[in-house]
Amino acid sequence: TAGAGRSEAAGDEVEGKKAEQTQQKAQEKNVQTAAKPKIDESVMAHVRSIEHQNAVKRFGAGPHRIMFSLEVPSSYYPDVQNPAGHQRGLRKRFYVETVPLNLMPHAVSAFLDIIDRGLYNGVQFNVVTKDGNPAVDFGHKLVPAAGNQ
Repeated sequence: TAGAGRSEAAGDEVEGKKAEQTQQKAQEKNVQTAAKPKIDESVMAHVRSIEHQNAVKRFGAGPHRIMFSLEVPSSYYPDVQNPAGHQRGLRKRFYVETVPLNLMPHAVSAFLDIIDRGLYNGVQFNVVTKDGNPAVDFGHKLVPAAGNQ
């Protein structure tokens, strides 16, 4: 019977360690959960709805097409002159169409807001050529275009 008492004590000790480990794992999981809060789907749906409504009020239901006008430095086209005989940069245009507003209302609304505020006006950027290499020192400058100001 003394041996039975020892094995019960050993069993209790093992159970105690298991319980302690389980509690520690639960605490670690709670810390991880606190670090990565889950976003309530209803909150996300509310934000989508508000962004969609605001974008429709400000920019219409879509489709949303934005014309970008680029000024290419005259150093890349030295033979091009304006009527007065002065060298000038060439202007090129390209269009961007956003995804439908109902698919990504926040992203589309934010992008259109940036355009509307003119934050891209005067911005310089580099171009990557067809072969995937950057065009060295080919700083294009976005200029205000009619309807995008």
